[in-house]
Amino acid sequence: MALASTYTNHIIVCGLGKVGYRVVGQLRSAGQEVVVIQRNPQNEFFDLTLGLGVPVIVGDARQADMLLQAGLLRAHSVSIVTNDDLTNLDIALTARELRPDVQIVMRVFNDALARKLASAFNIKTAFSTSALAAPTFAAAAINREVQNAIYVGGQFLVTQELKVTAGGVLDGQTVGAIEQDNDVSILYRRNAGGEDLRPKTEERLNAGDVIVLIGVLATLERLGQLNKATGS
Repeated sequence: MALASTYTNHIIVCGLGKVGYRVVGQLRSAGQEVVVIQRNPQNEFFDLTLGLGVPVIVGDARQADMLLQAGLLRAHSVSIVTNDDLTNLDIALTARELRPDVQIVMRVFNDALARKLASAFNIKTAFSTSALAAPTFAAAAINREVQNAIYVGGQFLVTQELKVTAGGVLDGQTVGAIEQDNDVSILYRRNAGGEDLRPKTEERLNAGDVIVLIGVLATLERLGQLNKATGS
């Protein structure tokens, strides 16, 4: 708890099951500071997580004081990954009440509930109990625009949707130039003329185009910031 009190702009992970432990590992690999809240100290991943240099606060994350002790008021985001929908929802709503602007990534097993959460509470969700869920949770906790994350040949890649800003770094560039200069791939393009899966390299992007890119997280974050900054 003392170590957690020194963190700012960190990520709080609630739940230390198989998915939660993988999420913690992904976040640490990405250079993020993490604080975990885990109800049961006898959990099989408890000592392993401490071995990663991650502080683990023992308690019920549904309680406001536990979230505050984990540094919710200073945190970048909250990743909620227990294996119970109602518990996850309770934690998410408590976090939202304490800090309305905090980014929340929540594990949900019920598709209908997920859609309602996204529209009513702006809570990003991810599904699956497989190992592939962990990269998506971790990436989404860092960047709310991330849609999915996968490992390809040992490389951590994410997909992100981006709307081309007028006058931005992408406006007027060809698909091929963007891919070559930034080591990314453009998987999809949508505009007033329709949709295109895997647009041709010679096509130029225009303001208002919506594209889906795949690449390393740091590169996509940089492109997203440059697109906003130069277009503003």
